[in-house]
Amino acid sequence: MLLQFAVFIYKSILCFYSTETGNHLNRSNCILHLQATAEANNLTAVAEAKDLYLQMMETVCGGAKPFLATAHLESEHQHCMDSALRQFQNKRKMGGEEFSQIYMEKLIKANTHILIKYCSFLIFFFLIFILS
Repeated sequence: MLLQFAVFIYKSILCFYSTETGNHLNRSNCILHLQATAEANNLTAVAEAKDLYLQMMETVCGGAKPFLATAHLESEHQHCMDSALRQFQNKRKMGGEEFSQIYMEKLIKANTHILIKYCSFLIFFFLIFILS
């Protein structure tokens, strides 16, 4: 991790130097490097926030947990979603607010999709319980 950080700093200094000296070929490479770094930062933040959401939802309604009412599940989902969004927002990222907003929306969609899977899973087992 420290080596990756050192390489990033080295490349950033090279990009800054090449930009200041007016080397246009290196300037475009610098911009691509910074965009890739910003994307990687945001993807990492999304993955960590999504993992937090999954862990929290698993403690609420995963495995051998009893059936939850829909209102309670939605309340827990909102609590877990708020925690995940807070973690995403508190993570240091490059690219600015507008760039991060795109990834935050992807996080919201992914976590909502996970909630739909949980609901479908619970409904399926509830129906099996009723029918048996």
